[in-house]
Amino acid sequence: MGKTSHGQTAADPGRGSQGAPAYHRAAPCEAMLWICPLFHLAVFCAGVSVDIILEPVTKTLIVLAGETATFRCNITGGDLKNYRMSWYKKNEDNSLTLVYGPRNNSNDDLRKSFKGEINILKNQYILDIQKATTKDVGTYYCGSDTHTL
Repeated sequence: MGKTSHGQTAADPGRGSQGAPAYHRAAPCEAMLWICPLFHLAVFCAGVSVDIILEPVTKTLIVLAGETATFRCNITGGDLKNYRMSWYKKNEDNSLTLVYGPRNNSNDDLRKSFKGEINILKNQYILDIQKATTKDVGTYYCGSDTHTL
């Protein structure tokens, strides 16, 4: 498993030359989302490759319950075709849950609530939280790892 810039497990970047996990760190970035005035979401992003840097477009968002919350991470460096996007939510025990990415295609609840995309023209990873509710409150991470065909 890769590590985010805060040392939490994120994505599997592959194996190093000795068969051990190959870890890379990226610059930390943070954004917060307020849903009503009652609770908030925060976004952190970490690229697991030294070739790219991920940073949030907006530090704070405000939405009402039931609205769509949209997080965007700018991507600098590297070719987007060579990376996979993932979004994670930090749990109370500081573990991370994959909410959008190539490895959660079988979870219907997550597919209904979270939608991710890549905007190649703007070099952005985008996460939409459909019909945001209080259960969506938390810290979110944007991550990227290398993708080889």
